[in-house]
Amino acid sequence: MKNLIPRFAFGACVCLIVSCLVVFNFQSKAAPPSQPRSVQVETNNTDASPVAVPEPSLRAVSFHHSTMLLIAVVILWNLLIPTGFLFAGFSAKLRSWAEKVGRQWYFSYAIYYTAFSLIFKDSDCRTIHAIFSYLNIF
Repeated sequence: MKNLIPRFAFGACVCLIVSCLVVFNFQSKAAPPSQPRSVQVETNNTDASPVAVPEPSLRAVSFHHSTMLLIAVVILWNLLIPTGFLFAGFSAKLRSWAEKVGRQWYFSYAIYYTAFSLIFKDSDCRTIHAIFSYLNIF
């Protein structure tokens, strides 16, 4: 039984990663929605030359890459904190404490949910706020 839990967790993580990759891959290849006929406007302008778009500056490209890296770090952080919370056994300790305090199943669930939300959301918000304030994004 002990060997099944890590295998199940690994399989669940692999399925989650593969499904995210598939979903984001299909979304990036999706065609943009076409505009309805009623919105299209006829013009007599015969100049249909392409508009010149300037090349992005080195600073803009650097900002884009750093922002994408920051988003990836935040996503990984949001996955690692609950995973560590579950596999370190802290979740079971919190559950046992909530059962002692709540005594009935409904109150123990409410106490567990409240404590978990306070611990997880508070630490998550502090970390993200610290990262953003360090990078002067907000």
